[in-house]
Amino acid sequence: MIQINSKVLLGLGGVNLLIAILLDISPIIFLISIIVWILLLLILMSVEKALLALIFIRPSIDIIGYISIPDYPIINLGSSIAIITIILSLIYLYINKKFFDKTKPPLSIILSILLILYIVFSFTGVSIATGLQETIRVLSFIILYFVGWVYVSKQNRFIDLIKLIIYSSIIPLIFAYIEYFSGSGLYTNPGFENRIAATFGHPNVLAYFSVIILALIISIWLQKNNPMIKLEKEIFALIGIGYIIVLLITFTRGAWFGLILFVILMSLAQYPIRTFKISSIIISSTLILVLTYNFLASPNVLDLKPLEQFPVINRITGLFNNDPSDSVIWRLNMWDDSYNKALDSPIIGFGTGSSETIIEQTRGTFRGSLEVHNDYIKIFLEQGIIGFVLYIILILSILFNLYYRYLQDKDIYILTIAVLMTIIYIVSLWDNLLRGTVLMWILFLLLGGVLHYNQLNTKAKQNVKV
Repeated sequence: MIQINSKVLLGLGGVNLLIAILLDISPIIFLISIIVWILLLLILMSVEKALLALIFIRPSIDIIGYISIPDYPIINLGSSIAIITIILSLIYLYINKKFFDKTKPPLSIILSILLILYIVFSFTGVSIATGLQETIRVLSFIILYFVGWVYVSKQNRFIDLIKLIIYSSIIPLIFAYIEYFSGSGLYTNPGFENRIAATFGHPNVLAYFSVIILALIISIWLQKNNPMIKLEKEIFALIGIGYIIVLLITFTRGAWFGLILFVILMSLAQYPIRTFKISSIIISSTLILVLTYNFLASPNVLDLKPLEQFPVINRITGLFNNDPSDSVIWRLNMWDDSYNKALDSPIIGFGTGSSETIIEQTRGTFRGSLEVHNDYIKIFLEQGIIGFVLYIILILSILFNLYYRYLQDKDIYILTIAVLMTIIYIVSLWDNLLRGTVLMWILFLLLGGVLHYNQLNTKAKQNVKV
């Protein structure tokens, strides 16, 4: 590739800044120009480095991805980044097309069919522009699956991919604590006036991002033959502790459940007997502590604050008290309305990306968010039974590929991604994770990477036997 020295880079940066000042462009346009400029410079050095840089900064700029370019509301920063990613990915895949000569990546057929379905149904919806915008977003993370496959051309490169994603979480982590201690979080429900979102558009996205980061850190610590130095593992452990606290103060119950389920499934797979013993101790201890606290909290003893008045506990008990202000009741009503509306066009749905428009027409805007908060109902609403069945086939294909490979060689990284994908598809029953672009980027990048990593592992073991 072309070699560029630091003076040329500095000169080009100065020219870029001077043009921005002279033209008095808006901050949004200036930000986009800076991102494009940096990527162009990286492309001149290495397309791969440009892609990795884009993946690295994506979690830190997720919140500004919704900002539209003046006079062109359909074009926002998120769409622009998606298009840039697709173009860079296509160039990268073309440069490395030799990886597809002998072996096609698993899931290629089902992902291709899914993409075709998105494209076709983009033209059957209420807005072709919105449909194409959604298709571009989906294409961006599907193509990253193939990027992950190509990037992991050697076994140790999957570790590099995990490290890149963990390091990319440092900036969102810093912003999360700044937001929390400054009290500038979001008000979403009574009693939760400071739910943090960091560099993301909503606390839920930050919460599920936290689960992914924690899962990756756990996998690194569980890997016995990890070549990483001790200091780096300790740094990741500190990042993990930081994200455990962040996960709590997002007050996202689905993500809490997701992390607990991840730990349980990973433990059962690795240490089944020990897991049952430890789980029994934890459940018994928790029950004793709750009963003891409730006894001490009574007015006749210490008159302490009731457990349900603690924000985290209140968030859990809210699942069972039928509080109209709690999101559970709102979700149940949303799902009922969305599902009934989907039955008006059960075969092909109302078109890609049309769910928010259809829900607005059905429920109005006075009931809050127009997101379905259930990926399965959303797909049924937009693409009918055709899209729904194809999506279920995709999920089953992903999980089969991962768990089958884990049963073959018991690799911790395969298990981590398998359990992580399982959890994501479970929590998709009550959250709209498909709309979390940055989450899908990371998951599909890791999915492609870990499948190639597993293939290389298998070949290496076969060569050793021979």
